Amino acid sequence: MKRAKTLKKSLAVGACGLAVVAALAPAGVALAENNHYDTYYSSYATSRGVSYTDARDKTDYTSSWDSCSGGANHTVEVAATPASYWDVRFVGSEVYGWWSGKSGYLSNYVHETNASYWALLWFNNTNSYSTTISGVWSPDSV
Repeated sequence: MKRAKTLKKSLAVGACGLAVVAALAPAGVALAENNHYDTYYSSYATSRGVSYTDARDKTDYTSSWDSCSGGANHTVEVAATPASYWDVRFVGSEVYGWWSGKSGYLSNYVHETNASYWALLWFNNTNSYSTTISGVWSPDSV
């Protein structure tokens, strides 16, 4: 009998504790707004040259997004720069073959390298002629 009372009391205390945690959880959870909104880019690249987008705030550890709408075949990777000045740094992000009409997620290590870095797309025109690479991109994905 004593054992049953102790068990009931333990279960009641545990249930009350879970109810308190559940009630407080939404107030204690801070959801940061990530930078997943698409921004248009248009970047001119000379024959076998490089070009890039403007840098944007990289707020979390998610992949970036690129949807190319124009330009010749090229490679793309996510690079980084400090938020306060322009100094492009390659942070070990994967290099992808890309072309007009291709969309997808781009892995990157911008936020892991330094949370105050901003992200940018770095294009390498692999062709013997100049091209303008255009599309939309976001540094964070949903």
